[in-house]
Amino acid sequence: MYRFSVSYDRLALGLTAFAWTLILGIAALLLFLAPSLPLLLLLAGLIVAILVLPALYAPIGYELRGGELRILRPIGAVKIPVRDVVEVKRLSLKSRFGLRLWASGGLYGYFGLFWIKDLGKCWFYATRRKDLILIETRKKRYVISPRDVEKFLGLFRL
Repeated sequence: MYRFSVSYDRLALGLTAFAWTLILGIAALLLFLAPSLPLLLLLAGLIVAILVLPALYAPIGYELRGGELRILRPIGAVKIPVRDVVEVKRLSLKSRFGLRLWASGGLYGYFGLFWIKDLGKCWFYATRRKDLILIETRKKRYVISPRDVEKFLGLFRL
């Protein structure tokens, strides 16, 4: 078994800190101005929806074990059978043009379904925008960002 940690870029760290500060600040202000049980319940629901739920889907590591690449997340791993992998390579996004189809673009990282000009649809499970790895399978494309890129690529060159 091989395990790979993640590291966050400044944008992901900054956006995450900003989101927490903004949402909790607004919640505190609203509670101060109009404290009531319905408002408290609404704020708790919004905090969970905006700050907690996305964290459950964010990548926290990668693992190569038992013929599978596992993208580790608090809510459960995304499993990619190694036998389905067609290509693994370093990804240089020449075009920064892309669309978030159903994704987070900085809060806890960059994860979800994106459309990238040079790639088409791909599933991102990254915590930074540099040192990315593209994993092509027969059916899908994945983009990940393990901390030790060379070690990860070396395992697929065997």
